[in-house]
Amino acid sequence: METLAGLLLIYRRTATLGALVATGVFLNVLMLNLSYDIPVKLFSIQIVLSSLYLVINDQNRLIRFFILNKQTSPSVLYTYSFKRRWMRLAVILLKIGFIVVALILPFRGAMKQYKAMQAPAPRQLIQTGFYDVIHFVVNKDTIPPSYKNDRRWGDLVLDAGGLGSIRTTDTLFSQWYGRGYFDYEIDSLKDSLILSVPFEAPILLTMHFELLDSNTVRLQGVRKKDTLLVDLMKSNHHFQLTDKQFHWLSERNR
Repeated sequence: METLAGLLLIYRRTATLGALVATGVFLNVLMLNLSYDIPVKLFSIQIVLSSLYLVINDQNRLIRFFILNKQTSPSVLYTYSFKRRWMRLAVILLKIGFIVVALILPFRGAMKQYKAMQAPAPRQLIQTGFYDVIHFVVNKDTIPPSYKNDRRWGDLVLDAGGLGSIRTTDTLFSQWYGRGYFDYEIDSLKDSLILSVPFEAPILLTMHFELLDSNTVRLQGVRKKDTLLVDLMKSNHHFQLTDKQFHWLSERNR
């Protein structure tokens, strides 16, 4: 529905319909963000206000049609005439560029991610899911969970399709809302878990893994000059929608 609203807003003849669709869709998104403490409240409020601004620009026609049940004239808000040929060509090129950047490139990225998620793994050595970090050792020094350190991992999530995240403030990973995100790949020949920058090639960390039992995995590797030993235990973690208090600002900004 968000994509549909954007497509309707591209064309002059459907711009008013697009503004109405955008208002309804993003108002629903805003209520979800407020109700479940999703940390994009301020941004969703901005989008709703922008949609309302577009609707208000056409308020006279909308009031006559929907409320007063009267005829109304076509909208001329978005009608512009370019007399010079180079201006008309520039507008066409800008429209093509916008479609490429806003539609084609994101669609290609989404299809690449979808294919990666649907591709069968030749040998599933480590199961996807939520893992609690039960032991975290740096240079033979065990760091307890209560010790707040940017090197300490709290938990690790391996999603389908080679995406993952760690509850840590370690700037080695791409930080977002108190979690470090990465892409991962399993090398079944070397029994290695390779962590890399999301959607890019640079390798962040290569960890040798050992399956201690059906639910426990041991990772060993070197982070810069520090040796790491991490024991993970698979957990049936339940993700609740309402498990925290309401915050206007996200955890990242507090």
